[in-house]
Amino acid sequence: MPSRLAWTVTLGVLIAPLAAGAAVLVGDAGEVDADAATPTRDEAINETAVEQAMHSALNDRRAAEGRDRLPLDTTASAQASAWSARMANGSYEHSPRGYYACPAGTAENIATLPAEGRVELDTGEIVRYQGNETKLGRALIGVWNRSPPHRENMLDRTHTAHAPGVAVAERNGTLTVFATSGFCSQ
Repeated sequence: MPSRLAWTVTLGVLIAPLAAGAAVLVGDAGEVDADAATPTRDEAINETAVEQAMHSALNDRRAAEGRDRLPLDTTASAQASAWSARMANGSYEHSPRGYYACPAGTAENIATLPAEGRVELDTGEIVRYQGNETKLGRALIGVWNRSPPHRENMLDRTHTAHAPGVAVAERNGTLTVFATSGFCSQ
């Protein structure tokens, strides 16, 4: 059985290795435009749209690297969404081994991003995602793509399905996206 690769991203710069094969990433998602309006609870972010954008951006990245596109595993994606909601409620950590209903050999990337500001995508393009679901999904894949261990999870040829999950919550006055990207293998 392949080992479960688990990595954590909170915006993009390696700060400390954890247990064998794991790392926590923290960094700068880019400058925040002080003049830009911050999304509020009244301007809700469609979590499903962010998940769809993550899935599409992941498959675009895989195709660009000569990898097969991954189908969406809806059951595992619902579990990833539930895990993201748990992280949004204060428990920012990886899911336990065996959490997903998909086959053994699961890998997982997790991340948070503020729902405002600018970020560099995997293409090198700087975008201001300001609550835009498509740009938020692409930004998450872009952040993971710049981290070798996260990129390895995204491009692994043994993965057979993808399970994106997102939850949005306010943290310290900032609307924040909590994301989980699970990968199933057989």
